[in-house]
Amino acid sequence: MSFSAWLELLASGLITGGIYALVALGLNLQYGLMRILNIAHGEFLMVGAYLTWMAQTSLGLNPLFMVPVSFAMLFVLGWVIHRLCFRRLTATSPNLDIFEARGLMVAFGLMFLVQNFASWMWGGDLRGYDFLTEPVQIPLPTGEAQFAGNKLLVFALALLFSGALIVLMRTTLLGKGVRALMQ
Repeated sequence: MSFSAWLELLASGLITGGIYALVALGLNLQYGLMRILNIAHGEFLMVGAYLTWMAQTSLGLNPLFMVPVSFAMLFVLGWVIHRLCFRRLTATSPNLDIFEARGLMVAFGLMFLVQNFASWMWGGDLRGYDFLTEPVQIPLPTGEAQFAGNKLLVFALALLFSGALIVLMRTTLLGKGVRALMQ
């Protein structure tokens, strides 16, 4: 295997890892602050991806425009679900262990509900669209490596959002309060 192929493989792993790290940050914050192990977290990420796909294929909107729009829509949905489900569990659970067990059962139910909603709404076929699919060529001393532009963009956005969250947590009063609650 050539050096450029190894570099492409390494970069692909870093891109995927960057996305997983961003999702893990959200899960860590949620469990650390509220003791809710929301395993449906990934399902809501999937809904955001489908909303972005629908906006791009149906309305011709730029997927980058849909990132904050999907974020806002799913933030409101998450807030409503928290108010309807998890806040009630907090009030009715006699201790933290029972709350965590009940919260996990509710999260499993949410996961199945969201999966079935997505299957009903969009079907089970793979979806995709062409956005920044042109390869980006990077010259190397031993040849050339190429990466899809959209994957590089996703990696850059994952780094940007993770970095912004870290800065927010370290420098603001809100971030210091969140860290204090997690400890």
